[in-house]
Amino acid sequence: MKKFLTILFSAVLFFGLGTGAFASDTSSSDEAKAYELIEKTNAKIADEIDKAVEKSDKLYADYLTSVEGLDASSEEYIKLTEKYNKQLDQIVDKVYNKTFDMTADAIEKAAELGVEAECEWILVRFGDRDVWIDPIRVVPCCD
Repeated sequence: MKKFLTILFSAVLFFGLGTGAFASDTSSSDEAKAYELIEKTNAKIADEIDKAVEKSDKLYADYLTSVEGLDASSEEYIKLTEKYNKQLDQIVDKVYNKTFDMTADAIEKAAELGVEAECEWILVRFGDRDVWIDPIRVVPCCD
């Protein structure tokens, strides 16, 4: 999963930065700072996602082990499932909110430096749940 996310983020960066963003020979140092900021933020987002995926995958594996052999309608199964869902919700909420804030902050700072960027939503699997997370993509400019 880590390898996939790393490749995905690399592709987002490659296509985001390579689509006309460097077409101008008058690229300023502010723009270079903005691209560096976006790249660093995406790397931090990837790291946060990797940590949360590892944590949620372990939580899911532990959950499956704990409910193995239980009747799906039993009280114990329901209790364990509710506990799992609550813990997974906490993991997902934390990474979603943190990466969303990181993205919003970096997009705002990039705009101040003259580079337009936006969220590039990607689907990430946490345990048994798919969630849209938001790394940053540079918006291509057409002069």
